[in-house]
Amino acid sequence: MKLSKLFACFGVVLTILLAGATSCAGPINDLDFFRGKTVTIIVPHGEGGMDTYARMIAPYLQKYLPGSKVEVQNVPEGGGITGRNQIYAAQPDGLTLGFTTGAGALLAEWAGQSGVQYKTAEFSYIGRINVEAHIMVVSPKTGFTNLNDIIRAKKISMGFAGVGSDDYYVALIAARLLGYQAEARTEFVGINDASLACVRGDVDAILFSDSSVHSQIEAQTVIPVVSFSEARSSDHPNVPTIYEVIPEDRRALMQTLIQIYALERTMIAPPNMPASRLKTLRDALDKVMAEPEFQENMAKIKRPVNYLTGAETDKLLKNIMLNEAQIKPLVFEIAQSSR
Repeated sequence: MKLSKLFACFGVVLTILLAGATSCAGPINDLDFFRGKTVTIIVPHGEGGMDTYARMIAPYLQKYLPGSKVEVQNVPEGGGITGRNQIYAAQPDGLTLGFTTGAGALLAEWAGQSGVQYKTAEFSYIGRINVEAHIMVVSPKTGFTNLNDIIRAKKISMGFAGVGSDDYYVALIAARLLGYQAEARTEFVGINDASLACVRGDVDAILFSDSSVHSQIEAQTVIPVVSFSEARSSDHPNVPTIYEVIPEDRRALMQTLIQIYALERTMIAPPNMPASRLKTLRDALDKVMAEPEFQENMAKIKRPVNYLTGAETDKLLKNIMLNEAQIKPLVFEIAQSSR
């Protein structure tokens, strides 16, 4: 065999070996794709909350996608559904991302809400940025001091900032699992309005995130009775978790509800994103979350971070979907009864 042919054969073999080694090593990082391109983070909500997180993340994500430009676009129409539909339908090239509540997305889908065109389990998950404990509090005028008082009362009124939030569904499903009736009052304009109604005694109870009710708890204008979280809050160590009071045979379903809460502030992308592109975005977000300056800035504005990587978020979602057959009909039934 001629020397030139021998080298040519060797080159082919080497190429095959390198390709095999690359595939065994997993997807490669393709940062070069983002150079000179604009990445849009769609926030399917108005200003504040999700919007604040997305705008704090954007400049750091731009830093770790060198040469890119990262912009935030609010699409608040449809209670989050319109923006999520846009993310779901976008090209899976990494240039359209989303920042939303995964809990709200999943519950809207399971409720059969009008206009939902996405499948929550099919989004590409880049990472979960934060989750908070959600705390059920009661008005001092009820005379209740703990969850058992509510269970014995058999019926309470609960205030919500409209129909269809994650708190709305969790509160009503929890009431069914614990054997009392929760009358949903949904006429309130925002969380603050519902909270004031509870302080005044216009409703017996509310269920919102810790940050939403923290000041009222500290001022003792409401009484915390139970935390919907995996463990007791360090800020409220005397408030029991739902696991401490729910019967053993219903604990698995309640755990699924808590896991749904854990999808709270999540960065997503369209389905079917190439593995290398998804890895690039996940790596960049990992670096953002580890950035000391980012952590300091989030602490200054009192926006907590409780990060799960993209792979960890995928695992969380898969665990939730294991109990879809049990939870989804409850969500749908509650949604139907509220229409």
